[in-house]
Amino acid sequence: MKIDPGDSRLVRTRVLDYARVNEVFYPGGMRQDRHRHHSASFSFVASGRYEECLGRHAHSRLMSTLIYHPAGECHAVAFESDVRIFSIEFRGQPGASSTADSLDRGSSHRSELVAWLGSRLGREMTRSDSASSLAIDGLISELLAEGSRGKVLRRGEAFCRVAEEGDRFCARQLYLRLQP
Repeated sequence: MKIDPGDSRLVRTRVLDYARVNEVFYPGGMRQDRHRHHSASFSFVASGRYEECLGRHAHSRLMSTLIYHPAGECHAVAFESDVRIFSIEFRGQPGASSTADSLDRGSSHRSELVAWLGSRLGREMTRSDSASSLAIDGLISELLAEGSRGKVLRRGEAFCRVAEEGDRFCARQLYLRLQP
């Protein structure tokens, strides 16, 4: 049964200087036909399970998985259960520098640290004090670093300095390099 993609629900959003963080709920059984996003993004699956088709390959996305999508990547999604996702969409400028070598293709990563960081991101999204934006900014940097490390360990590729240094300046430099 194909459910209208309009059945998804934006739970909350936070706008940063360089990105938008959305918490989105998708009902089980919902399907999204093949589509693409203009901006680079990564998602943390806070709960639920879904299948994502990238090209001819299907990938099962489980709770506590971090998924990176470069700008323009084409994919389709089938939600196997109710799913809650934190999606971080980077704001880009057309004509900016090319993507970083370590993150120029889609990837996914799961670890205890990714699960903890994603959980903490969820808690900070519910807070509205002045420190929550700073905390969210730092968590995004940490998630980028962990995603980079995960890809390196899996494929032996070079990774951006943000994975070694873990500071926000490097994460922002990576953000600039991720834009098409």
